Amino acid sequence: MRLGFVTNSYRDDIALATVEQARAYRIAVQRNDIAQTILTEMGFDVIVTSDIEKSYQLLVTNKIDFVIDDKRLIKNMAKELNLPEDQFKFALPVPELFVKGYLAANKDLPEEQYQALLSAYQYISKSAVYSEVLHLN
Repeated sequence: MRLGFVTNSYRDDIALATVEQARAYRIAVQRNDIAQTILTEMGFDVIVTSDIEKSYQLLVTNKIDFVIDDKRLIKNMAKELNLPEDQFKFALPVPELFVKGYLAANKDLPEEQYQALLSAYQYISKSAVYSEVLHLN
């Protein structure tokens, strides 16, 4: 995931060129999320919410200026909240919050199940939908 600052699309008054500039704004993060840990370590004063939907609700009501999310997920969040797809915009990536995801499994997973998971991943990773979701094209 390539996480960064997300704000309301109509917020033309916000133009971030650097992560440091975001210190002047109110930022919501989820409790025990990587964004809470990293941004706090970087000295940011953050507002902690119970989940991403709560963070977005604060954004929609202008109680905060930014949430932290992946650019590829903001249209879906707008749909979930019954808002226009273009309600939010990705303002700036935060390189310290780039995360590579892994699938974890029990080390005693039977070989047959391991092979089934591997085969399913290989099949899905070659699909157009996979590329579209990850914006590989």
